Amino acid sequence: MTQCNFDGGDRRSDEVAPVASGSTLLFALSVAIIVLPLFAPQPLVGLIGSSLDLAPAYYGAVAILSMLGYASGLVLLTPLIDILENRRLILSTVATGCLAVGVAAAAPSLWLFMAAIFLAGVATSAIQMLVPFAGLLAPESQRGRTIGNVMSGLMFGILVSRPIASLMADAWGWRGSYVFCDGCLLTVLVALAFLLPARLPKHPADTARFSNHYGAFFEIKRCCVGVPCINPHACLPSASSGLRSR
Repeated sequence: MTQCNFDGGDRRSDEVAPVASGSTLLFALSVAIIVLPLFAPQPLVGLIGSSLDLAPAYYGAVAILSMLGYASGLVLLTPLIDILENRRLILSTVATGCLAVGVAAAAPSLWLFMAAIFLAGVATSAIQMLVPFAGLLAPESQRGRTIGNVMSGLMFGILVSRPIASLMADAWGWRGSYVFCDGCLLTVLVALAFLLPARLPKHPADTARFSNHYGAFFEIKRCCVGVPCINPHACLPSASSGLRSR
């Protein structure tokens, strides 16, 4: 496996082999598939709720939980891309998503299902690791185009995730929809295992860097507390997304 030790801001285009157009397409398809479990519960909340004896008043929680997991992943996992070896981190996160979606498909109880979809949402943060990783693999002259193409794949995945979930649920039930998502994620995991080169951040991981990354979030929290108008508005996008699914 190729080892790439470079820093994204200072790397010259001749230090790493340019990413092929086929590889860019694979990155775009990967993020399109990884995002499926994030939005799949939204059109299925009625089927899931009735199957797992969830009160109709709480159907929206099924859709919101995956979003909360995604937000948690952005805060807790995505910064690790600057600290830990990138390939291992991305593959571990996608593998966790495969496991979580599989558990959700077979969950016999409501609480196990909700824990699984929350964890699946956390693992969806792998998207925000793959997008900059694709840019780092591209020559500097093509970096913007590469990131744009990968983001187009993400937008496509968001658009088709709900129709795909509905079609799979009509054919095989809501559990079959999750099995389909799990199979797609497993395919992406295998493909990325062959595609991604190893990449170490410029600075090795140490306690100080962990403290700096996560200490910054507490600083943001203190700033938000000091600006009351931020607090209600920051939650509106996720809340409205969950409410529309009810």
